[in-house]
Amino acid sequence: MAFQPDSPNNQFQFNNIYRLLITKLETKRQQSPESFSKSIYILPAINDDMEHQLEQELEQERKEHMGQRIILIPYCLAESYWIGILIEFEANEQILRAEYIDPVIGSDIIPDSLKNQITKVYPFAVLRSRDLSKHNERKFSETLTVENLLEAVKYDLFAFPADPELKIRELTEKLNSGLAKHKLHNMDQLQQEIKDLEERIQRLHQQGRQEKAEEEMELL
Repeated sequence: MAFQPDSPNNQFQFNNIYRLLITKLETKRQQSPESFSKSIYILPAINDDMEHQLEQELEQERKEHMGQRIILIPYCLAESYWIGILIEFEANEQILRAEYIDPVIGSDIIPDSLKNQITKVYPFAVLRSRDLSKHNERKFSETLTVENLLEAVKYDLFAFPADPELKIRELTEKLNSGLAKHKLHNMDQLQQEIKDLEERIQRLHQQGRQEKAEEEMELL
């Protein structure tokens, strides 16, 4: 069960992930406008303990927006345990993809209550699990959910490029270029750097240094 967001600390966490998504989305748009050119809307953070909240937010979003767009949903499954949901719509309101992104290692089962709320609003939606950055500690799930949702915007896991070999070469070149830019020799070093940065961000949050934590998150 998720925690009740009524205490000041818990309410801050719900508001914080929503603000972080908005802030980081704008930053990503400035850095890479071609990857974030679609209309993107962020729903308020959902608490699993609040019955029908996701369903109600989806209904409200459908009233306010139409056509081709992406919606991002931070969802709290339990205390300090966040997952992300991405739904992308075509111009005719058909769902192009619906993705469930769990950042906790070993946890990939989509709750029935969550799926049921989505299908009540969009009966033909098929929510698929997608793996992006993961960690074995729930305490990092808030940070990873923000990053994973923004990463998922750029790449449709189930889209097939016209020339797969060309796409693989492009991605390989981009990866090698990124490693060289940060003076890293391989993926193991990159993963360790990310882990160290995530732990540093968590310590800053615990110390109440939110502004510094957000600055560090820009490095992810």
